[in-house]
Amino acid sequence: RFCCFARTPAPQHRSDNSSKMWPPKQLHDMTFMELLCGEAGFWFCMNVLSMGVGYWLAPKLRLTDAKSNRHSDADLIGSIPMFPLICYFAIKHTYTHSDPAQVRWNETSPAAISFLWAYVMRQVVSFPAVFMGDLKFADKILMTVHHVASIICYGGGIATLRMHYWACFDGCCEVTTIFLNNLLLFRAMEYKGVFNTLNGIILWLSFIVFRLVLFPYWLYQFRMDLKTDPSETAARTTLFERTVYPATTIMLFLMSAMWFVSLTKGMLKALGIVKPKSKDKKES
Repeated sequence: RFCCFARTPAPQHRSDNSSKMWPPKQLHDMTFMELLCGEAGFWFCMNVLSMGVGYWLAPKLRLTDAKSNRHSDADLIGSIPMFPLICYFAIKHTYTHSDPAQVRWNETSPAAISFLWAYVMRQVVSFPAVFMGDLKFADKILMTVHHVASIICYGGGIATLRMHYWACFDGCCEVTTIFLNNLLLFRAMEYKGVFNTLNGIILWLSFIVFRLVLFPYWLYQFRMDLKTDPSETAARTTLFERTVYPATTIMLFLMSAMWFVSLTKGMLKALGIVKPKSKDKKES
């Protein structure tokens, strides 16, 4: 059981759906055409389409050409319609499959499958923008690690059809991305009105709930399941899943804590509680 993803029989899955697409097959049992015509192909096309729209709209919305990076702008605009959908699927599965342990670890749903493929394809399609965008070198390395870890972990869920509750629970953190995208879009359009301020406050609050609280609770619940119900958890999973998944969640928590410091400083400046330095004024 030390291999990354053990080839085990597909778990039983509850669903009200009755179609040719359900119950889902494990990845190694799917043909290329099934992938192309199924969730994988659909969400790949959706992400490519949204990115294409981003490249078309970016020059029309950007007011300051001197500061523009068309790849970063296109990635931002392309992500705006995707993340509300991703969050909807993640929250839905987390809510409906939260109890008991056997459900959390071994059952899936159409919402979970849609979440996993939508998120993985979003990371794949947006990967080039990480390198071609205007991020600093250190941030490019950080986001590369984030993208690779996300694809590996969520890809593991797609391959095994296990532990989808944990994937979706982690995915609920992307609620913050909705408000972060609004913030970045307002900044690109040089809008500093009341909606920008309100969005910034909601972003700050959502960061506390959906990242700083969510990730520690995820780790606590994960550990308690392993301790109290090993027959439904440790006995049915691999060492890779039981170590790499929580390690990735710890990484996300540390990254979120680091981002939260910068986010808090920005919000305090926007509310006028802390006066910006002269350098900040020039940059803004």
